[in-house]
Amino acid sequence: MSRVENRSISQAAKFGSPLGRINKASPLPRWIPPQLCQLVETAPSGPQWLHEIKLDGFRMSARIERGRVQLLTRTGLDWSDKYPSVVEVLAKVGTKPAYLDGELCGIGEGSPSFSQIQAASDGSGGIRLVYFAFAQRSS
Repeated sequence: MSRVENRSISQAAKFGSPLGRINKASPLPRWIPPQLCQLVETAPSGPQWLHEIKLDGFRMSARIERGRVQLLTRTGLDWSDKYPSVVEVLAKVGTKPAYLDGELCGIGEGSPSFSQIQAASDGSGGIRLVYFAFAQRSS
């Protein structure tokens, strides 16, 4: 079985719009539901499809605006306080307002490890965290 994402970012933004923007000057919605996968028998092919490696972590959006970073779960909860080191690094990116879709992973023995990200959530120090931002192909 393969997993296929079935919405575009622009479609996701439409779904997220009822939650509104932080304020009228903000170009970003408060939260955009992530593109989730669905099981299919075979992976689709063609130039309109982009495939990514399955990472073992937490699906997390990074909302970056005016130097402020929020890490939002797939349900819109703000987990910024759980991962201050990730927030600190993303704040230094120096981007225009951005809404990134990605996976936050704990790295154990060189590869993503779900037990490592769980341990980091429990406050265990010394765990290497990596935020993998997903790319979107422009149309």
